[in-house]
Amino acid sequence: MANRIYSEEEVSRLIRRAVELEAERSIAKEGNRTGLTIGDLEQIAAEAGIDPELIKQAATELNKSATGIKKETAKVRREEIVCEQWLHFMPDNRVLDDMITELNHKYGTSDKDIT
Repeated sequence: MANRIYSEEEVSRLIRRAVELEAERSIAKEGNRTGLTIGDLEQIAAEAGIDPELIKQAATELNKSATGIKKETAKVRREEIVCEQWLHFMPDNRVLDDMITELNHKYGTSDKDIT
């Protein structure tokens, strides 16, 4: 195992699982705590040879992308699947037209099929 070279996907899975195990250990020690703080993540990164500043940058990017989405729901019915995603901005008409065209193409429908 010491000489094995892990693929990028395997490295990702190993790190993800190690973080899960660390979180489980933290929960066992501290009661009902769920998840890790940015400090915990920075410490794990440093121990893994990853610059802790990159964890801060990744967290900032994650927070920015999360703020654009208000709510997401999905419902599965016998005849259809409905998925909604609410955004904090109003796209212009060109973006809406592009979205409708893409959805029509993907699902084999046309503007006349919209109800």
